Amino acid sequence: MNLISQLLPLIFSANFLNTVIRVSTPLILCAMAACIGKQANVQTITYEGMMLFSALVGTLGTSYTNSLIGGVIIGLIGSVAIALIYGYFNIYLDTYDTLLGIAMNNFVNYFTVFLLFALIGRKADSSTVVSYSYPTINIPIIEKIPVIGTILSGHSLVTYIAILSVFVAHFIVYKSTLGLRIRSVGRNPESAASLGIDVRKTRMISFVISGIFAGFAGEFMSMSYLSFFTKGMVAGRGFIGIAASNLALGRPLLGLVYALMFGVSQVIANQLQMLQFTYQFANMIPYIVTIVGLCITGSAEMRKEKMGGKAKEDKKKDKKQKAEAE
Repeated sequence: MNLISQLLPLIFSANFLNTVIRVSTPLILCAMAACIGKQANVQTITYEGMMLFSALVGTLGTSYTNSLIGGVIIGLIGSVAIALIYGYFNIYLDTYDTLLGIAMNNFVNYFTVFLLFALIGRKADSSTVVSYSYPTINIPIIEKIPVIGTILSGHSLVTYIAILSVFVAHFIVYKSTLGLRIRSVGRNPESAASLGIDVRKTRMISFVISGIFAGFAGEFMSMSYLSFFTKGMVAGRGFIGIAASNLALGRPLLGLVYALMFGVSQVIANQLQMLQFTYQFANMIPYIVTIVGLCITGSAEMRKEKMGGKAKEDKKKDKKQKAEAE
């Protein structure tokens, strides 16, 4: 009870919601990347690797180009490059997606350490290199409103890009010709091909879009959440973003909701650690929420399939009865 009484005031506060939005930023962006991939039926776990590579080359890019914009562009190119490499092996060479995803994530994990050492002589982080970070945006008028200003204003530019990405992803999937092609390729590639749609090209385009979203997520980690790159700093956020997309069944707006839900669980875990709660259990909370959510969604989908199967059987029976009656 003492722990709960200490935790509740922290949860029901403007600062808590502000922190949830900040912590959820990479999850939202990765969820949007995964939603685009899921709609094209090219689900992969390589978003983790895209984020990590973008985090490194983005922050080092700002240092070498002496420009924030230069670093942002380099980071996005790095993420898209990983996406295209995965896409080539998976789509054109027809490799097994799960094994390829594991291989790509491990490759990026060790390659970033090698690249970090080769460029600046360090293996753990890039803190010795002067780099640029995304600016913090204070929204005029809103920043002066009590509570609302604390929650919505004063975030990194990437956070507002993440919110915008939800509507961009929704528009791409449901309101554009490209989105129609992506969905048709994801649902029935044979029918799409018969209509003249290049299935492989469409899936590669979806990977490029996913790579851009994942790139922003990675850059947030090293150019906003922290001001430098550290080894393995993505720390499973890519997987949580993928889980949010799977729970949302590839729908961007619902993906935002689940990403925020995971963000809440992460912030609560952090607050529990501050209150000297067993940190091992606190760190488990976001992943417990992920597993429970996936189980609930999976069981719901199984029920729908069973009900759909029963409905089809009932229709067949009705047709047979009508035919016999005639």
